[in-house]
Amino acid sequence: MAVFTRIGKSTVSDTVIDQIMNLIRTGQLKAGDRLPSEHGLVEKLGVGRSSVREALKALEALGLVTRRKDGSYVSDDFSMPALTKTLSLGILSQELEIRHLYHARRMLETHLGELATINATDEDLDELDAMCTAMELTPDDHIGWHVRQDREFHRTIAELAGNPVLTRLWEVAFEVLFEVRKRIPFTARNIRYSDERHRLLMAAMRDRDGAAVGRIINETLEWGEKNLVTMLAAQTREGQREGQEA
Repeated sequence: MAVFTRIGKSTVSDTVIDQIMNLIRTGQLKAGDRLPSEHGLVEKLGVGRSSVREALKALEALGLVTRRKDGSYVSDDFSMPALTKTLSLGILSQELEIRHLYHARRMLETHLGELATINATDEDLDELDAMCTAMELTPDDHIGWHVRQDREFHRTIAELAGNPVLTRLWEVAFEVLFEVRKRIPFTARNIRYSDERHRLLMAAMRDRDGAAVGRIINETLEWGEKNLVTMLAAQTREGQREGQEA
């Protein structure tokens, strides 16, 4: 049975969201389970009804909760993408936290790349090469397909490292950053730059040069971090300017 904990009156809907999400993550609330009524949550959590309603609306928008006439339920089809999307909500425009996330991803991806260079067979590298070729042949107006292939390329390298724990941690960092990155449209320039970096990476893996692999991954992610932070800052300024003009 899910155990709710009373929280201080100074906290609001974010804390309600965090507690319900934690109950879902730990399995105390399972897919299809009915949540207490709004009045019940007010009593259990010690917060106002407006905070409960705001939290339930946010959870519904994220796909974690389904609201019906007879109450609110944990969605039958909630998934890891939904959970990683919630993690991204608080860092969409906070440069410091984006830098922290990129730092974590650089550490994970660099080490995974070095391990994959040791563990990958020639056949594995041939498969990665084929993925690179397919991305290079992608027309500029099929950016979405290229982006999906890029995710699969990097996930394959992570899996070749042979450490499922590190791979899972990498996946979380990658997916959260991907959710943030979707605020900025991908361009043909982005995917062509990605193709160039993939070829450098493949050459280093073919040479079984783990140090070069780590350096290339680190350089690519440093560029990605700087580019994303710059574009998000520009987007924020534009939004503020439009708001002032409205």
